[in-house]
Amino acid sequence: MATTAPDRDRPNVVALPPLIYLGFLVLGLLADLIWPTRIASLSVRLAVGGLLFAAGLVLAAWALALLIPTLAVIRYGVIAREEEYLERKFGEAYRRYRSVVRRWL
Repeated sequence: MATTAPDRDRPNVVALPPLIYLGFLVLGLLADLIWPTRIASLSVRLAVGGLLFAAGLVLAAWALALLIPTLAVIRYGVIAREEEYLERKFGEAYRRYRSVVRRWL
């Protein structure tokens, strides 16, 4: 088996993802400084921004509200049934396996 030097054992990506996002954010800010655009007045922009922010809050609340029932269905409707099936199918071998591995990854 060939070994690789630690400095060569990497995915060879262009840059770390946070740096890519930061770089394009800086480019956008610089572009706005060089070529400023004003689509609407400040009051219109604030109103639209406020509406978008409120819509985001509503969407986030619906996502938190639906997360709990989703997880309950997965836990009791899928995982519990799969575990019962595996215990019926493999018996003691599955019980031994389940005792040595983490249940939730």
